Amino acid sequence: MGFSVTASGIIVMAVLLISVLSMVSVIMKGYGMITSSIERKALSSVRSSLSITYITNVTVNQNNLTMTFIFSNNGSWSFWDFDHFDFILIYTSNKTNSESSKVLVYGRDWNITAILINGGLVERFNGVVDPSESGIVYASLPPDISFSQPITIVFVNQYGFKASYTFYSGV
Repeated sequence: MGFSVTASGIIVMAVLLISVLSMVSVIMKGYGMITSSIERKALSSVRSSLSITYITNVTVNQNNLTMTFIFSNNGSWSFWDFDHFDFILIYTSNKTNSESSKVLVYGRDWNITAILINGGLVERFNGVVDPSESGIVYASLPPDISFSQPITIVFVNQYGFKASYTFYSGV
């Protein structure tokens, strides 16, 4: 009888030990997932605050099919890799009367003509838009754009953060 009680005790202890280890494993896995999630969210928030962009002062020249606007770098990272910016124009085509989009290519369809420094000082563009500076963008518009419908600019910087601006040019 003593042997069966000892064997039963060992079995109960083994089951309890396995249960405790399983629970610890589940708790540690949950803790790891929560920690990872918080870290990703914090990193995303930090990167976002370091790379804030706004679009303002859109002007359209309907005769030349061109547009200018100002994009502000209100973050704390400089913009310099404009080949990796995405500039997407969403508009209504006057040929198909349906929504169209066009990706404008830096250096061909759009470029930065000058830098606007805080206080309104305009400087020559040197390839970098530093924090608290703004770039003055000159862009060519597609020939089938309808000016009587809304036009949306989607501007994604080299860090992957976007600014969008919808406006009516009016006819």
